[in-house]
Amino acid sequence: MKTKYVVDISNQIGALSDVLPSDVGSALFVEAEKIITDSQINYVPVVTGDLKRSGMVELPEYTRNKIKVVCGFGSNTVEYAAAVHEAAPAVGQGRRKYLSLPFQVAVPKLAANMGITIRNRIESRKIIKGGTKSKWVWSA
Repeated sequence: MKTKYVVDISNQIGALSDVLPSDVGSALFVEAEKIITDSQINYVPVVTGDLKRSGMVELPEYTRNKIKVVCGFGSNTVEYAAAVHEAAPAVGQGRRKYLSLPFQVAVPKLAANMGITIRNRIESRKIIKGGTKSKWVWSA
C-alpha cells in the first residue's frame, strides 16, 4: 500500500547553496518515519499485529531531479494491506485509510518540519567545520 505526495520545500529552507541532497533525503526520511509511526499507533487496525509490524520506510533514493522516500505497509506475508486500507472499518482502531489519513494530517506541516531538520543539519556542519575546529586550534 503506497501513497504518493510531492512536497515543495524551497520556501522553507532559504538559500539552497548550503543544502545537500542528503539533507533533503534525511529530512524526508524523518518525516516519513513520523507518518508511519502515527499510522501504527493511531490508525492501523490490529487483529494479529502483522499489518502493524509491516510498516516500513525505505532509505532515500536520489536521481537527477528528485529525491524519493517510499513508505507504506505490507509485505509478502501481509498481502492484504491494500484491501484493509480500502475496506470498511471493522476491527482494531476501526479506521480505514490508515496510511492516507496520517499523510493528510502531516502534509500541511511537512515542508516546515523538513526545513527545520535541514537547517539544523546545515548548522551542525558549520559547527563541525568552523566552530569545533577553531576551538581545537585555539586550545593547541
